[in-house]
Amino acid sequence: MKFSLFDSGIGGLTVLKELYDEYPEGIEFSYFGDTGRVPYGSKSTEILKKQLFQIFDFIKKLEPDLVVSACNTSDSVIDDSILEFLGIQYIGIIDSVINYFVDDINKDSSIGIIGTEQTVKKSLYLKKIVSKCDAKFIVQKACPLFVPLVEEGNWSGTVVDTIVRFYLKRIKKIDVDFLILGCTHYPFLYSSIKKYLDSTTKIIDPAKYISKRINIDRRELSKDKSIVNFYVSGDTSSFKRNVDNYFKNNLNYNIYYVDVSEEKIKIIKKVF
Repeated sequence: MKFSLFDSGIGGLTVLKELYDEYPEGIEFSYFGDTGRVPYGSKSTEILKKQLFQIFDFIKKLEPDLVVSACNTSDSVIDDSILEFLGIQYIGIIDSVINYFVDDINKDSSIGIIGTEQTVKKSLYLKKIVSKCDAKFIVQKACPLFVPLVEEGNWSGTVVDTIVRFYLKRIKKIDVDFLILGCTHYPFLYSSIKKYLDSTTKIIDPAKYISKRINIDRRELSKDKSIVNFYVSGDTSSFKRNVDNYFKNNLNYNIYYVDVSEEKIKIIKKVF
């Protein structure tokens, strides 16, 4: 069985890890990492939709059984026309969180949502929460520097702690009950975020909800070890380093470099 994931960079590795741990056998994963065009959060909706049509055209040729969004920013701009073009079962990360997380919310709950500029602008988390349940207070905050930090491999330390304090000082002051990490890059900074916030704040990692929405008969899967084929539009060496660091060298994978400069994405060569 084939699963395809896509993200602007390495953030989607947080989703991939949850799925790889859940399905260590029988799945051929493909992961499109658009590191050559990261970040997505500052791009316009028009540009993002154009890129998504291009990415989905590429993914369709891989013939997956299931496509999983590993990018909140992309998920926030995907519409029916894009999904109709894809024509494959699609699991969005935002709905995956909302479908399960809302059960924990009550009228006294306070919620913080952090994400990219585009995700916060679209406010899908906020709108969906409000449409499904009552909450006492919801605050959003864009954290645009988080993605470059993660992409550069800066996942902890003094610089990270300083930037976390800068972005989250209001949320800490409010002392929210829940904080939604509305970008798949942000769990890389979990330790620093958790250290800064009050211990009573529950941090919601959307990646952990994706597998709940996948229903497959494991008896139909082969016993072969699952494998990941990465398709990367940017520097493949730094991507490999980040993959190895995050998975502790415990991942069966290949890395291909792809060219996204033309209308159609082209596989140039297998690099690792």
